[in-house]
Amino acid sequence: MTTAILYDPHEALHAEPGHPESPYRLTPLRAALAAVLARPAFAMLQFTPADERLVRAVHTQAMLERTQVLAYEGGGFHDGDTYVSPDSWAAALVAAGAAVRLTEAVVRGTATNGFAIVRPPGHHATPTRAMGFCLVNNVAVAARYAIAQLGLRRVAI
Repeated sequence: MTTAILYDPHEALHAEPGHPESPYRLTPLRAALAAVLARPAFAMLQFTPADERLVRAVHTQAMLERTQVLAYEGGGFHDGDTYVSPDSWAAALVAAGAAVRLTEAVVRGTATNGFAIVRPPGHHATPTRAMGFCLVNNVAVAARYAIAQLGLRRVAI
């Protein structure tokens, strides 16, 4: 049994001073990562950012463009909870890419299960709205990928 671990330091680039959803939320996980990876049941997987086409298959163009514009303009807020920093769009693609790669590893049997250490988080974003600290719904992107590219008929989340 192999548990895949996915982590990329780009997650720390998504930051808004004083906001509760910050890179510091993952400090304990980053500190424990070396000890966990020393065990034979764990393996670090390499991955790349999600292709924007994968993200567009889940979210409307207007919603994604709003995030990209906010990032390009130096940052801002979708709502009172959900911020965008200059590097947030790139970090969101990295987070979605980790979810896709982890799903691929489990479906193809190279990992039994896994854990993606990612930010910005992605479980609250809807097809038309970034919200709840989330810019892209990473799980929905991975589920769509599993159906469209890995041959699954259904995905349970």
